[in-house]
Amino acid sequence: MTVARPALAEVLGALTSESRGAWIATLRMLGGNAGVLRFERAAIRWGDAWQANDAARAGLVREPRVYERPITVTGPAEALEVLHTRGLWPWVPGDEAAPRWWCKCNGADGVWRGDVSSVCGMTRNGQRGCGGKHWTQPPDLAAVVAVASLGVTTLATVAALAGEVQPGAAVVWRALSRDAIQEHHRGCEARRTQSPVALVFSREARDDEWEGVRMQMRERNGRKRWSEACPYYGWFGTGGDDDPHGVHRAWPALRALHDCGVHLLACDPARVVLGVEALS
Repeated sequence: MTVARPALAEVLGALTSESRGAWIATLRMLGGNAGVLRFERAAIRWGDAWQANDAARAGLVREPRVYERPITVTGPAEALEVLHTRGLWPWVPGDEAAPRWWCKCNGADGVWRGDVSSVCGMTRNGQRGCGGKHWTQPPDLAAVVAVASLGVTTLATVAALAGEVQPGAAVVWRALSRDAIQEHHRGCEARRTQSPVALVFSREARDDEWEGVRMQMRERNGRKRWSEACPYYGWFGTGGDDDPHGVHRAWPALRALHDCGVHLLACDPARVVLGVEALS
């Protein structure tokens, strides 16, 4: 799944000393590969990958030149305020109706990582978690940029789709790597701890060799991935107009979420956890 980030240059321009136009030029120079950007406490840094490749072809060992742009906000909370002021974040920061953010718990090695469970616990290695309620403030600047760069139009669309998937539930954003997203989708079916709606999304969104073979077999019988009609009749005891788990009702919204480049990671009456591929 390729994630469209139409607001990336504008978001980066709002949070650093560089202008939107300069970021457009930089991203063009990087070939659109924003994955090389490294978000640190005071700056966004990236290396000259072309220089490193040229040196390697010449048999030279040379450290690539490192570029950086100072960050002009003090943290992720201020970043949301700045983005909202500039019309790049559609929700008022701190508002009860605003989306929440996935909790991160501190590992024993001191490296901050996303919790692997669907609901983070009250404590993890001595660090207090959110108890499954999630945070009103984002965990870091990288998560803010990963989500906000989707653009306000897509963000509003995704929030509305989340309401169709689970009416009345709060939206929870989570930024994680492409590998972590696929690991989640592969493990979701094995654990069977997710809601049927989230499980269906994971079955369709898996991008591994086994699922590729399975989808090829389905396509021979006319079944394509993310088909227009919900293909899961009978899988959860549903059939005809009987849809006790809401899979058929949610199917159009699931397809639309996928088209937006957003992953449904979990859902229950209290929350819909939406995954966005991290930039780095």
